[in-house]
Amino acid sequence: MRYLLLIILATALACSGCSDDSGGGAGDTDTDADTDGDTDSDSDTDSDSDSDTDADTDTDTGTNFCDSASGLTNPAAGLTGHTEVAQWKYDRGAALSINFDDSTPGQALLGIPTMISHGLTGTWFINPGVPSYMPQEAVWETQAPQNDQELANHSMDHAGATDYSDADYQIGAAAQIIWDAYPPQRSPLMAFNNGGGTTWNVTATEYEQLLATYNCIERLYSTGIYPGTLATTMSDQITSHFTTGPWAGSWGNIHFHGICDPADTVNCVCDVEGQSSNCREYGGGVNNGAVSLTQFNLFLDFLTTDTFFANDVWIDGFIAVHKYGESRDAATSELYSEEEDELLLCLNSSLDPDLYDDPITLMTEVPSSWTDCEAAQGGETLECRLEGGVAFYEARPDRGDIYLTPQ
Repeated sequence: MRYLLLIILATALACSGCSDDSGGGAGDTDTDADTDGDTDSDSDTDSDSDSDTDADTDTDTGTNFCDSASGLTNPAAGLTGHTEVAQWKYDRGAALSINFDDSTPGQALLGIPTMISHGLTGTWFINPGVPSYMPQEAVWETQAPQNDQELANHSMDHAGATDYSDADYQIGAAAQIIWDAYPPQRSPLMAFNNGGGTTWNVTATEYEQLLATYNCIERLYSTGIYPGTLATTMSDQITSHFTTGPWAGSWGNIHFHGICDPADTVNCVCDVEGQSSNCREYGGGVNNGAVSLTQFNLFLDFLTTDTFFANDVWIDGFIAVHKYGESRDAATSELYSEEEDELLLCLNSSLDPDLYDDPITLMTEVPSSWTDCEAAQGGETLECRLEGGVAFYEARPDRGDIYLTPQ
């Protein structure tokens, strides 16, 4: 039946051809007060020597049947081929983004290495125009991007804007620095926050236009971490937020400012010298309320070893989570063909695939005879796991047909 369907389709497409897919804004509303105010294109159509009419189409084919398909539907729940998008990546129950404001020296020298050592991605809202940024420029623009850290736009100078031209510079120049720090094929979307305590002398319309021009997604809500907060306090509070509080099943954002080592009594001045009390990060022209490096390490230890956070909360950058949520809500899945040994699915979206280019987690009901699964899209093999008759895998909308087969 599968082969007959493909022959009919090939005949129908003969006339039209097949295409190959090349495959004034509000600042943060803090729930805690911050101290600083702030395809493979191998189309393998076997032509048998005996003129057999069967056209064997590989799952590696570059032909995108979904490009010319119409009128397809997603089967109802309980039927083979029914597909849903997981609420959060990897079918986690919630999402968390860990943000850092003001690009302080302590963040560059202590925070970034600590996040990397824990295998976590942070979102670093940078101010490339302030004096304290330049000595750590290589960390921000080379080390951080190369280690999967996410740079975000906090304006050039953290000084607001006097008029439209200044606002264009503050947002646009910082955006260009961030774009230049990453490969050109990377999505140009970035997080933006205009900076606590700043004034932007532009209209709301002008502000929104500038954000759109520079592909900025504004971070409006985030919980600020008090200077000197102990790891146990942070751990208890974030657990409460995700279990019984406002972030349960949702997306939570927290943000830090200064990070300093209490043992460094020159650049880290604390109420009690050398201890994790109320500290301030000094040096490089900054004077920011800070959490101690010791407590920051302990907090990240908790996030990466606690059973709930390790298994149920997806921790990633602000834009990564934003992109997933938007793609999840815009995606539609349709079943193109169904066989006992193969499902062919179409995944579409109304979003720009060059901006929203990350994979989303799909859950597809497969035939009861399957004991394992394999997935492929656009000639690329995808990781697939089978659980309770449902295949879990990551795929990108509008990036080619999706094939599911038993292993």
